[in-house]
Amino acid sequence: MNIDIAKFTALSAAIGAIWLKLKSVYKELSPLIENFIQEAEEKAKDGIINKKDRKDLAMSLIAEAQKLGKLRKFNLLERLIVGKAVDWVAQRLPDFKFNKAPENG
Repeated sequence: MNIDIAKFTALSAAIGAIWLKLKSVYKELSPLIENFIQEAEEKAKDGIINKKDRKDLAMSLIAEAQKLGKLRKFNLLERLIVGKAVDWVAQRLPDFKFNKAPENG
């Protein structure tokens, strides 16, 4: 019975630590997330998010994180690698199409 209580206590402590870490990360990144969502909504006004939009969103998120000091500045080689990686991922994702709300009138 003592072993079960010890396991429960350890599990509870681990879950609590993970929760606190996630809360801290969210608090740090929430300004980035809010700007990212606003920009994504702006790009989705035409009803579609395509490869170029995805790449622009990802690169602007990286630039904003660097500006806020959440991510260090990249050197030339790192910028090339990150740009190619973002481009590769953007190509693999399908275009996101949204239903437009019917216009009244």
